Amino acid sequence: MKRTILTLTMIIAACGFVFGQSKDEQAIRQYLSEVDAMLVKDEAAALEQFTADDLIFVGTGGRKWTKAEQLENIKKGTWSYASLKRDIESVRVMGDTAVVISHIKFTGKNKTTGTTFNGGFRTTAVLAKRGGKWTTISAQSTRDEPAADEKELNKFLDDYTAALMKNSADETAKYLAADYIRVGADGSVANREQHLAAMRSGDLKYQTVETTDRKWNFKAFGSVAIVMSRLTLKATNKGQELSGTYRVTSVLNRTGVDRWVIASTHISPLAGN
Repeated sequence: MKRTILTLTMIIAACGFVFGQSKDEQAIRQYLSEVDAMLVKDEAAALEQFTADDLIFVGTGGRKWTKAEQLENIKKGTWSYASLKRDIESVRVMGDTAVVISHIKFTGKNKTTGTTFNGGFRTTAVLAKRGGKWTTISAQSTRDEPAADEKELNKFLDDYTAALMKNSADETAKYLAADYIRVGADGSVANREQHLAAMRSGDLKYQTVETTDRKWNFKAFGSVAIVMSRLTLKATNKGQELSGTYRVTSVLNRTGVDRWVIASTHISPLAGN
């Protein structure tokens, strides 16, 4: 009996919520539900079908895009949506215009590796009713800034060192930013491709890579991490011994909403090497 009463109460409350909405708000919520389903199925098709041709989109990095530019971004993108959940926080209807504020949590999937990651952002969308149907004419998103997690970052560095010890340039590349810079113990400077080329050629070979005494410092609301650590290394470069103990400072940053990468590494020998 109690369960029946509780169920009836929930149904009545849900009906009250729906009846309290205008027809336009109900239509907007249905429209966004269809958008979200299509985003997971085919992001480009969702953009084509559910947005105006004169759409203006401001991304999480602050850059402004047209619809055509955003479609091109999607085609060139390295990841797609695996799942998406929208929490609509506010719907304001003003005639044939509406402003919708939502918080979105999603799971993304790397198109090449198939690996997944979680992310989120808050978005404000301006909708217009054209030809009796709602469409998005502008939107702006702000990335969630979750607190940097030392446990997550320590695992990231552990996985990175494991990739180095495999002497796999392809595996190592996953952890490095496109504009990565490495300053070696001898003061030499190498960019990402130079560093990876040395691994691919076999000139640079790692046997043991171990970092200890890690000290973390977070900047830019947790989206940049600086770590200082002690590096114990057994390696050779073109047959020359590199083994020893070093002090390393690495800068990591979060790209978009997807993952951390290493932006730079600076290595200095400790006394006694």
